[in-house]
Amino acid sequence: MAASVLAMSIAVVLSALLLWAGFGKLIRLSDAASTASAIGIPLRWGRGAAVTIALWEVGTALGVLWAPGSSWIAASVVALGTVFALAGLVAVLRKQRIRCHCFGAGAAGAYLGSAQIIALPGWIGAAVTLHLALPEVSPVPTAACLLAGVGLAIAAVKSGALRRAVREARGDRLSAQEMYVWLPLR
Repeated sequence: MAASVLAMSIAVVLSALLLWAGFGKLIRLSDAASTASAIGIPLRWGRGAAVTIALWEVGTALGVLWAPGSSWIAASVVALGTVFALAGLVAVLRKQRIRCHCFGAGAAGAYLGSAQIIALPGWIGAAVTLHLALPEVSPVPTAACLLAGVGLAIAAVKSGALRRAVREARGDRLSAQEMYVWLPLR
């Protein structure tokens, strides 16, 4: 029982991270493409590589919820972790500061490097745990509820940034109203 609760928690966290990362890359494809070209992928293939990784992340995130014990999902999780570790290794070996853009615009200060390499055992451990402790296919109501929960959790985390942006925009508007009398008051 405890093992399946732990495995389900891993599945939810892993799915949330992968969905956030995948959609973040899809929203800011140019940033993800610049990271791809910085690690050595030819510029003309950078955008395609960014789309591929982003869709792979989203697909794996959904698979983690819908088919958590599947060998294919476990292999996909390990392969993603390996790709990320290799990208970090490239940055370390070249001694370059390559912007990560791992989570789209939300990872503005992150760089590729040893963090991605150190995380590889975590990716492997998560994949093994899911494969061994959870059923190959989740019941549809369970997977749907988990997906809704993951979506709500991501929205809750992102709402803090939205709240800060709204507060900043309001301050800008009030400042502009003081300077430009013709602006309507609200």
